[in-house]
Amino acid sequence: MKRKPTIHISALFFLLSFISCGTINKGIIAEKNYLPSRTLYASGVYNQTNERYQIIIEGKSATNKSKKRKYYVRKQEYDSLKVGNRYTIIK
Repeated sequence: MKRKPTIHISALFFLLSFISCGTINKGIIAEKNYLPSRTLYASGVYNQTNERYQIIIEGKSATNKSKKRKYYVRKQEYDSLKVGNRYTIIK
């Protein structure tokens, strides 16, 4: 017995609609965090991480729920942003 492709397509659409509801791409900068470079040791292996610049955006999702999301930005952008500024993610 073959399954109809419309069932698969509708199930995929249903799942994607839930995924998109949870993401935000604009809002207010709630926090800024500088994460310095460091060396990690795990299972006998050393891993070096580079310094990173993180901002946390607080905004509304498609379902109008308040959400927070972390983004990593370049140093120049990090230095120019302030907590409380509006921020929009450009893809």
